[in-house]
Amino acid sequence: MNKPRQDRRAVLQGKRDELAARLERIERDRRRRTNPLDRDWHDAVVDKENDEVLDRLSEATEAELRQVEHALQRYDEGTCGVCETCARTIGRRRLAASPEATQCGRCARRKPA
Repeated sequence: MNKPRQDRRAVLQGKRDELAARLERIERDRRRRTNPLDRDWHDAVVDKENDEVLDRLSEATEAELRQVEHALQRYDEGTCGVCETCARTIGRRRLAASPEATQCGRCARRKPA
């Protein structure tokens, strides 16, 4: 494996570890909040809003973690740097900016929002 690929893989591994730690912190926060809602309606509303924020953070973090793990799998398979959509080479600058990229810039721009 060449040096830039090793560097990008190391970045992805660090990102994976960071995301896993973030998920763990979110789950710890959730466990702390398993008590019944406070009798004060204002506090109950704030608790409910906090729970919803934790849910969204967890979902976003899990999605990002799946993307990073998929990219690491592609590194292991030797297919990193090849667009999953058109099989063209993903540009070095794109991979340097976003090591988890699995599409070339052209295909990524065409992807529906």
